[in-house]
Amino acid sequence: MELLAIYESRLNHILPLYGEALVCAYDVTRFPAGVLEDVVRAHPDLCADGGASVHPHYVPPDQLVPELQSKLA
Repeated sequence: MELLAIYESRLNHILPLYGEALVCAYDVTRFPAGVLEDVVRAHPDLCADGGASVHPHYVPPDQLVPELQSKLA
């Protein structure tokens, strides 16, 4: 499960190459809070409570991936 946030973060490098957007939907009851916190930081935009907004705690992949990989080591 810890690799999920790395996967999500790396998508931020790939999707713009194709001019695509992706909506990630998570059942927050099925994931540990720490995993969800890392996954959320991998998303530049968030949809919650009926609206979309720029995510203020977004961390770019070049910063987030090494941080997450160090947690796995």
